[in-house]
Amino acid sequence: MHRLKTAAACAFGALLALAPANTLLAANHREAPITAIDHTADITDWYTFVSYSNTRHLVMVLNVDPLLEPSNGPNYFPFDPNVRYEMHIDNNNDGHADDIVFYIRFTTENRGGAFPGLFTSAVGGVAGIPPITALDGPGSDGLALRQSYTITMVKNGVMTDLTGGRKLYAVPSNAGPRTMPNYAGSGGAPGLYQQGVFALDNNITVFAGTVNDPFFIDLGAAFDSVNFRMATGGGVLPANIEADDKRNYAPDSVAGFNVNSIVLEIPLNLVTVDGKLHMATEKQAVIGTYGATSRQQYTVRQSPNPLTTAGPWQQVQRMGNALINELIIDNGAKDRFSMDDPANDSQFASYVLNPLLAGVFGSLGIPVAPAP
Repeated sequence: MHRLKTAAACAFGALLALAPANTLLAANHREAPITAIDHTADITDWYTFVSYSNTRHLVMVLNVDPLLEPSNGPNYFPFDPNVRYEMHIDNNNDGHADDIVFYIRFTTENRGGAFPGLFTSAVGGVAGIPPITALDGPGSDGLALRQSYTITMVKNGVMTDLTGGRKLYAVPSNAGPRTMPNYAGSGGAPGLYQQGVFALDNNITVFAGTVNDPFFIDLGAAFDSVNFRMATGGGVLPANIEADDKRNYAPDSVAGFNVNSIVLEIPLNLVTVDGKLHMATEKQAVIGTYGATSRQQYTVRQSPNPLTTAGPWQQVQRMGNALINELIIDNGAKDRFSMDDPANDSQFASYVLNPLLAGVFGSLGIPVAPAP
């Protein structure tokens, strides 16, 4: 919430100076009517930062599909094969984040394999079915539902398949220790999580799978008209609690829930406008990024056959900066914000420059700095 005072300066796309320790965090959970009823296309978080392990690399994280209860089988929560997941980059500061775009598409495979008739997407360690210890090959027999994906980069109008003919597998939900006894890896053997990290050409690394939601927010109180559940009322902590740095007193509404995550790590010189590394103080080191989801314009249902999609791609949601759509944009404009391009964000300037949330804070006695 402390970012509110700088919202006007950075609402129109996440900006990142390509130097260590510059991190942008964001969160949206069912923040617009269109995504409240289309949860698989709902972006919960968009993270962009310089890699902590290799400062010559950029990391982009697109988290989608909020509030996934981890034990909710039998199918859990696969990626949507009818959604195109997108990562957009503006590297010439013109406000159009299409200089480089990464498209990620998923394919769902329903496998009979050696154990046909499986009643759940993952089963192992029972009835002669071995535990699931691999995403492919021996040890993967119990994965009745498996997803693979492709990554396509469009740079300067040139399309490149980064998959290179390989099968990239998404890491499924952790069904538990009987089914997936070595999910996280132990005893020197890579677990399913590690197996889901793929090294591609051009020094690119990718991961896709179901993970614990990393965001922290008291959703219930935030949307009960900012009624944070503190004994003092109004969301203001007393001095003794405010001074306590060893304990977090706020409830975390997304604790225990999962999201589906796509992580892409790429060399910085792949995304800069001139293909070179730059100091953070240089103009060429600043890029704009956002994540998006799109669906094709037409969906055809012909029961009992699977649905088919056709037509041009239409954006369902995009996200570039923290909580802008969730807490700043007027409810009647949220869907328009989700479906429009950042280059057109001047139409939403009044919400950013005069946010209702600032008035809410003021009524609660919380000081809010004016927009610069």
